[in-house]
Parts: sequence; C-alpha cells; structure tokens
Amino acid sequence: MNSKILLLIAFLVLAAACLAIIASLPGGIGYDLLKLLMLAIAMVFVILAFASRYYTYLMMPFIQQRRQNIILNDQAPYWLASTNDAIVSKHGTDFIATTFVNIPIYVSASEMSDEEKENFAYQMSRLVGISSEPVKYSTALRIMDKESYITKIKVAISSSEVEEANLMQQSAPKDQIERVRGKLAMWKKVLDHISSTTSTELVTYASISASGTKEYEAITLAQQKARDLINGIGSTLGVVPNIAVGEDILKFVEPEHLIPTSTVSEEITRKIEKGEVE
Repeated sequence: MNSKILLLIAFLVLAAACLAIIASLPGGIGYDLLKLLMLAIAMVFVILAFASRYYTYLMMPFIQQRRQNIILNDQAPYWLASTNDAIVSKHGTDFIATTFVNIPIYVSASEMSDEEKENFAYQMSRLVGISSEPVKYSTALRIMDKESYITKIKVAISSSEVEEANLMQQSAPKDQIERVRGKLAMWKKVLDHISSTTSTELVTYASISASGTKEYEAITLAQQKARDLINGIGSTLGVVPNIAVGEDILKFVEPEHLIPTSTVSEEITRKIEKGEVE
C-alpha cells in the first residue's frame, strides 16, 4: 500500500483511539483535564493525517529512525538507455528519459568587441524560444581526464629507457645513444608539464526530457524532442550540435567525470615528488 495512505490511516486511527479514551472516561474535574489533553492529542493526529499527503517524505525517516537501515528509495536513480543516447529513471509507474545535446561554442568573450558580445547575448537569448518544451541550458567547466594520455607517455618513456639500455650493452655509436637520450628527455619533460598543470574545458549543453508508460516510449519521445532542439540551436547559433552518447553523457551527471580522480591524484603525486606539497 502507498506510504501516504498508510500514514493517513495510522494517524486517523490514533485520533479515533484518543476520542474513544475520552468517551470511556468518567466525569469529574481531574478527568476533564485529561479529556482536554486527549482531545488536543487527537487534534494533532488529525492535522498530521492530512499533512501526510504533502510531507510523507519528511515523516517516514522519523518514523523509521529506530531501524538499522532507512531506505528512502529502492530504485536506481538512473540508468543508460539501450540506445546509448539517453539516461532513464523511473518515477512511480512512469519512465522519464533525458537526452543531452552538445552545443559547440567557438568564440570567447575575451576576444569579442562590445558589439560582438551584444550580438552573441542576443543569439543566446533566442534559445529560450526555440522549443515549447522545458529545456535546461547549462555550461560547465570540467577537468579533462588525462589518464590515457599520461599512460601513453609513460609507455614511451619506458620503451626509450629500454632502448637506451640495449644500445649501451651493444656499445652502439655515441650519436645513436644521444638521440635516444634526447627522446627520453623530451618525453620526461612532456610528462612533467602535463602532470603539473590542470587542463580544463568549457562544456555547453542542453538537456530535454520526456515521459512515457514504457521505457522505449520515453526514449523515443526524448530523441524526437532532441532532434527538434538541434535544428533550432543550429539555425540560431550557426553551429552543428550533436546528441551526447555513451560515456560522454556521464560528464554531465557524474562527479567522477567532472573531476576525474585519476588526473587529480597524478598531479598531487607529481607535486609531492617535487616537494611542492608538505
């Protein structure tokens, strides 16, 4: 049974119990005070019963606080759609699919004149009227994940070190050894630079949602809305937006993709090695 209905019934039963106790008490000054107290408690239960319709999410944790585990929601917050271009969540019996549209922005305010800034602001304001559906426009500054690039550089360093050791054992000509040492020094310098600086990118995107009684229905509607949105954004800004797919979606919803721990830990390690962190 729905938790709202359960709370309503429970509070109404408690209020009725208080009224039954009042009816069973005999007359007298002492009992009259007790009756007033029980009547006040019954009124509180009646108020809670009708308030439970709107504040069930606040009441349930207090009622269940003596349990070892409190489950606020046993459903997954969202999952990636089978089409790989939307995230899906379930609310009650309805499915809600959300699609993200990348909006490439090739200009920077620092490089614009005042007139260009005004024209750009006017273009962005026109995005509000593109769709009759609710659309969320966002811009996020995220740290780029350099783990794979750093791994490639480390592999290049290791292979250069092995190549240097082999040339030394073979008593190769000095110019060959110096060439390998120069390549090794170059890769180490690249690694120091990449690891010591934080690379960021500015991501501008729009998200639009659709609901349906079936998962595929919600996804299809969201994709259709996203295509209409892409056409409107493209004609307004003169760019070619695209629907985010796969792991690209996660950078809009997952903190790990906004601030990748692998890249941050690598930078901290380099700073510790250089003595920049106490």
